[in-house]
Amino acid sequence: MAYWLVLLCACSSTCAYAQSPEQPQAIPPTSYVFGHPLATVRTSARAQLQARPGFRYMRLRACSPGGMEEPAARDTSSLCLVYSGPIGSSVRYVNQRGAPLPYYADFRLRFTPLGPAQTRVDVLTLHPRVVTGVALLPSLPHFVRQERTTPVAPSGWEEYELLQLLGRGLHEPHMPTAPPLPAPTRIGR
Repeated sequence: MAYWLVLLCACSSTCAYAQSPEQPQAIPPTSYVFGHPLATVRTSARAQLQARPGFRYMRLRACSPGGMEEPAARDTSSLCLVYSGPIGSSVRYVNQRGAPLPYYADFRLRFTPLGPAQTRVDVLTLHPRVVTGVALLPSLPHFVRQERTTPVAPSGWEEYELLQLLGRGLHEPHMPTAPPLPAPTRIGR
């Protein structure tokens, strides 16, 4: 009897959050060369990001060479977008019923001047994760709900949306088009 109980517990704990197998899919571009000087691109990026509802509450800060802000050695050519809440629903990751999952991520915008009138912007995703459920934590005098998150691979679509946002702010005429939306990846029970 104890053998069946152990076997049942082992199967239920290892199979609870299986991800569907990844299929190779087209990823939209995550970098672009703008035909504007560095100062103009950085100023426009700050203005566009602070005006957009999804990114309005993200903090813009200088980044360290490793990614997030650290006290030593800041990289002045990058901006980090840091936010503690979900930035919206994922276009790629869904639960088993097909509903989009809340998506958490921080972003790094790297600005590289290529000449007096050209700037390359690379968008890197840091710590992408989706909400797969809620855990109830005992905390006196009340119980606290904490979101369970699952780390995921960067989808490329959020980075593409950031580049499109910057391009609209700079009135860039030749922004790249995205490939067709991929089939969603199912995560969860």
